[in-house]
Amino acid sequence: MGVSGQKKILIVEDEQDILQLVKHYLEKEGFRPVTAMNGLDALKRVKEDKPDLVVLDLMLPHMDGLEVCKRLRAVPDTYREAAVSLGASRWQIVYKVLLPAAKNGLLAAVLLGVGRAVGETMAVLMATGHSVAIPHSVLDPVRTLTATIAAELGETVEGGLHYRVLFVIGSLLMLISLAVNLTADLVVKGVRGRQNV
Repeated sequence: MGVSGQKKILIVEDEQDILQLVKHYLEKEGFRPVTAMNGLDALKRVKEDKPDLVVLDLMLPHMDGLEVCKRLRAVPDTYREAAVSLGASRWQIVYKVLLPAAKNGLLAAVLLGVGRAVGETMAVLMATGHSVAIPHSVLDPVRTLTATIAAELGETVEGGLHYRVLFVIGSLLMLISLAVNLTADLVVKGVRGRQNV
């Protein structure tokens, strides 16, 4: 809490007019606003001022609002500091403190990365060689589903069999994406459930 029981609110906004407007209305309602103009400044202010609430713009210079959110929700510094004060080595801190604390975030990031890689059409198209031939080894060029849709949809006759098959491929991709996301959700919930026991 701020001075005299006022709730402290950090406003992170790079446009001065909007910043002053929000600050004015918050002061009028009895809050104690603290301001930052960019993401790096916001992270510093959070550590120094310990606000009760952060009002965060998404489009910021140097670091966008989503990145600021991710960093604010990361493993707290107090975990590292406590481990160091107990005499833990660097590897013990990473293995016994940081990895267990960040397990959910790391797992979610890997699964979202897999989902994103499946959806990256042009990068996958160039990296895989975009060959129509059936591969006989792991090193042979392949043709991915997303690349097939991207390359062939413009050349098909609307309503034809080829056109419909491409939409079936798109539906299959949606099902694969749904399966990856459901698996990620179940795994993360399972990890959280084991931590709460």
